[in-house]
Amino acid sequence: DGRNDNYSWNCGFEGETRKLAIRKLRRQQMLNALTMVFLSSHTPLIHAGDEMGNTQYGNNNPYCQDNKTGWTDWDKDGKYGSVTAYTRFLARLRTEYPVLRHAGRQTDAGARNRKYPALSFHGTDAWQPDFSDNSHSFGVLYCGTAGDGKTAFVYVIYNMYWNKTVFAMPDLPTGLSWQTIADTAEEEPVFRTPEPVHEARICVPARSVRICVSVETQTLFEKKPKKNKKGTRQSHE
Repeated sequence: DGRNDNYSWNCGFEGETRKLAIRKLRRQQMLNALTMVFLSSHTPLIHAGDEMGNTQYGNNNPYCQDNKTGWTDWDKDGKYGSVTAYTRFLARLRTEYPVLRHAGRQTDAGARNRKYPALSFHGTDAWQPDFSDNSHSFGVLYCGTAGDGKTAFVYVIYNMYWNKTVFAMPDLPTGLSWQTIADTAEEEPVFRTPEPVHEARICVPARSVRICVSVETQTLFEKKPKKNKKGTRQSHE
């Protein structure tokens, strides 16, 4: 129903299916779409039930459907609990990082970090976006302030390609390093504990989004106790 140019994809099977791979991919695409909406620079708008996997069975114009097609599925069985949790996470992320809400406007971050604009686009190589018709992936780097008033960087990698893709991470100012806080390809898309990014280039799975944020680098200089000839440990002075 609705317009004929309905840009959608059934992920390889029309209608409901019991195939786990297709169901996982559909859920992953929901998370990808929510990420794009919530990380836009203005007010995010979603349909009621989007946060619970409500699909309306593919019908994009159900105003006259006073039945299961048009009704909101409140997901009482919890099939899409991870989608709801991820929606909450994205809403909280916008609160913790004001730069995500003002990405389209100039901020004071540009004055403090002249090397980094408030908003920049990247490709598989940093600072080299590919806006051609054949491109299916890009990165967005936000530079601004976090809730604590400190300069913060948020890097979002969108890999909508059907193959895994390697992306170079943009360099950060001295004293900061990257950590991953969300990956839509994971079974649990929001990591309970953020994972540090140690590599200069990271591999992002097919049709997934990864969110990284800057953190202050903390280097611990710990010396292990040496052993004496008898095998007992000696403490360092």
